[in-house]
Amino acid sequence: MSGPIYEYLDFQSVVKAGVSDHSPVINGPIMTFNIMMQGKYRERDGIGRYNNGFGMAAETQDQYHRRLKHIVAVIAESVDSNPGIHIIAIQEGPVLEADKAVFLAEFEKVAHLRKFLPSLQKHGFSSWGVALLIDSERYSESVVETNPVCESRPFKDRVCQLALTDRATEVQFEVTTLHAPFDVIKSFGVGGLKTLLSALSTSAFIVGDFNIDPTLLMGFLSQFVSVFAPRDNSLLIESRGLEVLGHALDTVDGVIARDVLAPSVALRLSERTLRSAKSALALFSCVPEAVDSPVMVEELAA
Repeated sequence: MSGPIYEYLDFQSVVKAGVSDHSPVINGPIMTFNIMMQGKYRERDGIGRYNNGFGMAAETQDQYHRRLKHIVAVIAESVDSNPGIHIIAIQEGPVLEADKAVFLAEFEKVAHLRKFLPSLQKHGFSSWGVALLIDSERYSESVVETNPVCESRPFKDRVCQLALTDRATEVQFEVTTLHAPFDVIKSFGVGGLKTLLSALSTSAFIVGDFNIDPTLLMGFLSQFVSVFAPRDNSLLIESRGLEVLGHALDTVDGVIARDVLAPSVALRLSERTLRSAKSALALFSCVPEAVDSPVMVEELAA
């Protein structure tokens, strides 16, 4: 399994279609989506590394812009198929002005996405491409007071927090999206996020790319339940220089939800999803699953 399939992508997942190395995670009113930064291969201190799970070494700006348009189409189909989505969390979004302009222009073309534009225009993407897009018809929003932990290295610009007020019920709650630093997880594992998660304890929802199976974080989050997409992102099994030896699917993205929410804020989960949430630790494994190589975005029908 590699995430939901999309009619726009000829009934493929975004991973299989080469649109992003992460599939969207949709849970109740929230969609979180790591849309994959412009694909590159980088060397630092003599060590080379791809910044993506496809082994894409040199994605041109034109290719990236085409992929951004595909990303918006996937978001549009997601919201159209799931009209209860009112919060869209994005990681690895565009950061250069020219790239942001392409994304914004494409977003504006879709009528049912325009309600998310005010928050995007107001807050934009961080330097790490993190953003929260809020349904302005459903919620009013404001920035949460700056948290010192979120402003410190290595988390600066990797966290976005907003305080939301339901326009109909006046219920207030906080939502946070984050993109956990890969190097922190690699060096310290679950413990590398303990301080950050403690600092985010007032949030009703913590969503995003945790760079680790999010079920492993639940020991720090006793007041939360969690629902995740199993094995939703593509990883390189191994690479030597520019040689890609294989791909695998792993689980790093998710929605962590507080277990004590007012009914009007709660996730409206189906019975099946609730059972999955309660048994998440038994259902999802960190063991990578080998998959076929993705079809690159250039091969999609125009």
